[in-house]
Amino acid sequence: FKAMLLYCLAMQIDWIVIAARSPIDRTFEYLGFDDVFEKGKNYPIQSARNKLHRILVMCPRTLERTYFAQEHALHGFFFRQFHPDIEIFKSISNRWSSPRKLGRVQLAQSDDGSSYATV
Repeated sequence: FKAMLLYCLAMQIDWIVIAARSPIDRTFEYLGFDDVFEKGKNYPIQSARNKLHRILVMCPRTLERTYFAQEHALHGFFFRQFHPDIEIFKSISNRWSSPRKLGRVQLAQSDDGSSYATV
């Protein structure tokens, strides 16, 4: 997760959106993810054979401040401790000036009236 977080910061990614099943969804909440839609509501994911998942989102740019303000147990590990094996910023050169395409997560309705998330 730390390598992914550093990569997202290096690439200026605004949002990380995931689909998580119980009980793993609680781990992602602990890491700073919030529900995109109604809190705690599950949606069928077509690529997962319509198994129910929560759609969660996190903003990597604000996570350091959030962890600091909450005195989160992982603040030091993610933002203070250096790990040379996942040194992301050196491996991504000249990406800061590259334009990014913005996308949105939307809630769609299937033919049978059930809801599902699309990107």
